[in-house]
Amino acid sequence: MKKLVLAAVVSSLFSATAMANTSYNIEHGNDDESKFSMYHDIGLGFSGGLEFVTEGNLKRHKETNMRIDYNFDITDAWYIQPQFELTVPSGSRSRSNGQFTTPDGDKINASQRISNTAKFGLKTGYQFDNGLYTAARYRYEMAERKLNFKNTAHNLDIKEDNNIHRMDLTVGYVVADMMDLSANYIYKRGDSKFDANYTSDIKDKAHGKLEGNQSEVELKAKFIGFDSIHPYAMYTYKGDAEIKGLGKKAVDNVFSVGVNFNF
Repeated sequence: MKKLVLAAVVSSLFSATAMANTSYNIEHGNDDESKFSMYHDIGLGFSGGLEFVTEGNLKRHKETNMRIDYNFDITDAWYIQPQFELTVPSGSRSRSNGQFTTPDGDKINASQRISNTAKFGLKTGYQFDNGLYTAARYRYEMAERKLNFKNTAHNLDIKEDNNIHRMDLTVGYVVADMMDLSANYIYKRGDSKFDANYTSDIKDKAHGKLEGNQSEVELKAKFIGFDSIHPYAMYTYKGDAEIKGLGKKAVDNVFSVGVNFNF
């Protein structure tokens, strides 16, 4: 079912009529990530999007995001939108292999496998007559990672199940049909459950879970004075990532610029 939905999204985006009711976006940040995306009104309440993300100033493909939404218009100003998104990591990220040497001189072969990330969301928003608008979204994300470390005498398999609960709260204001100013608060809480299996002369197992949280604030200013071209700037303040029992880790803030094209 998932493959059929995604195939429908991709085929609709690249159909002959995809130029109509379509938004294109280009964005680059000081974290050296670039994003190229398109979002298309398929019809009958459905919309779909496709995004390519690169890193290292366009040197490497990081991931591809595919999404599909359905819009329920409760009133002319109030909507509810179920969402589904699938993040597919690049080949080098999803499958990697390497070797390292321990202080004792043992050579260890290591491998990593990262699954796609499935994201299920529900968004609601309201547009006021005076230019003010608000929105709220809850999204659940799930992914899996597998690690293997081995040499001639030892083998260690680790499986991680990663889950994230994300909440977005947005408020914005359109100024004289010229500027769209918005702020988005993001709170993420997640856990990583792992199972480890060790095999050597003896066999052993271990289980555990890590929990953490992080918050962010996105401040965005978009110029909407032109009909089809809307340049914007965005600053994302990222709070420390706090991992239960391990303390906090600082995360760099990001400044981005981009342009949105509407047809």
